[in-house]
Amino acid sequence: YAGAWYRCLPYGFGIFLAPSSTIVNNARGVDKYIGQWEGGMKHGVGRYIFSGGDFYDGEFRFNEAKGMGIYYHANGNIFKGQWDHSKRNGRGNYMFANGSLVSAFLYCYKIRIFIQCF
Repeated sequence: YAGAWYRCLPYGFGIFLAPSSTIVNNARGVDKYIGQWEGGMKHGVGRYIFSGGDFYDGEFRFNEAKGMGIYYHANGNIFKGQWDHSKRNGRGNYMFANGSLVSAFLYCYKIRIFIQCF
């Protein structure tokens, strides 16, 4: 961790590197969080970059993606919408690399209603 500290805990803006659970080319990658901290937890606005190339830009609350955020997949697909407990939940749009768009409402992290747009 590189950044601000308060009472021996990350606080304010900081950068955190952690070993990834993903293995790419027979090597364990490194995930990175760049953003706001409070009480030693990701809290506020930040970017979480996964070693596989995906990344999330958005709100964090108590170490979890919560609120509005955008998830960029390495393959070019994008999800922009609401998050809860680090999962897609609520209104959102899937924008696919081929140009198609799907508006969805997710409840309990599963698509309940969707509208296909072209």
